[in-house]
Amino acid sequence: MEDYTGLAAIAWQLFSEEEPGPDHAFFQGIIEQNPGPALDIGCGTGRLLIPYLQRGLEVEGVDPSADMLAICRRRAEERQLHLILYQQTMQALDLPRKYRTIIVPCGTFQLVIDREEEWEALRRLHAHLEPGGTLALTCYNHWKGLETETPREWKHRATETLPDGSQLSKHARVEECDLIEQLLQLTVRYRRFRGEQILEEQLCPSPERWYFKHELTVMLERVGFQVTKVTGNYSDADFSEEHYVMTLHATRLEAVFAHAAVGQ
Repeated sequence: MEDYTGLAAIAWQLFSEEEPGPDHAFFQGIIEQNPGPALDIGCGTGRLLIPYLQRGLEVEGVDPSADMLAICRRRAEERQLHLILYQQTMQALDLPRKYRTIIVPCGTFQLVIDREEEWEALRRLHAHLEPGGTLALTCYNHWKGLETETPREWKHRATETLPDGSQLSKHARVEECDLIEQLLQLTVRYRRFRGEQILEEQLCPSPERWYFKHELTVMLERVGFQVTKVTGNYSDADFSEEHYVMTLHATRLEAVFAHAAVGQ
C-alpha cells in the first residue's frame, strides 16, 4: 500500500483539508444515527475527524502513518480539540474499547492487498464494534473508466502552493490492471518545485484491490456482520453500475463462523 509519509502526507492535507468532501455529511449522518463512540479507520490528517470533533461528535482515529497523525495532532491543537489517535493498521487493530460506529472511508479497505490480511481486517473491525453497532465500509468502483487509461502515462491530479511559495503536485499512472486478481497497480508521484526546479520528488507504489457487491457482502457475513444495505456515491440510493463509490452498511451480530470457515 502507498506509504503516506513525507510529501504524500503533506499532499493529503493540502489537497483535501479545506473543502468538505461529498462524504462529510454522509458519514456524519451515520454516526449521529448511532449515538456513542465512533472510530475513523484511516483518519489520516483528520479530513473527516477534525470537523466531526468540532461538531461535538465522539470520534477517535486510527492510521498507520506517523506523519499523517502528526499533522492531525497539530491541526487539532490549533483548534483546541481533544484528540484520541492510534497508530495501527486495520488488520492489526487492537484498541482498548469498542465502538458504536466504525467508518472506513476513501476505499481504505482496498489498500489491504494480502488475502489473509483482508479477512483479518474484517475480523478486527467486527471485534471492535459493540453488538448491534454499525460498520460503514466504502469501496471504489475502479473498473469504471479504466478503458480510457493509457498504461504508464502520468496523469495530473492536483497542484497547490505551499506556505514557502513552492508548489506541490500529484500525478498518478496505471502500471497494470489484473482483472482476474481484481488488482490495480498504480504509482503516485509527488513533486515539490519552484518554477522549473524540482526540489523534492517522491514515488509511491499504490496497489489497490477492488471488490464486487456480493463478494464483499459474503465476506462481511462470514465474519459475523449482517449487511443491511449497499448504497452508491454517498447517498441513500441503492448501489448500481452508474455509481463510482459503493458503501456497505453492516451491523455486528453475535454469532461468528469459525476462523477455518472464513480464512481461505
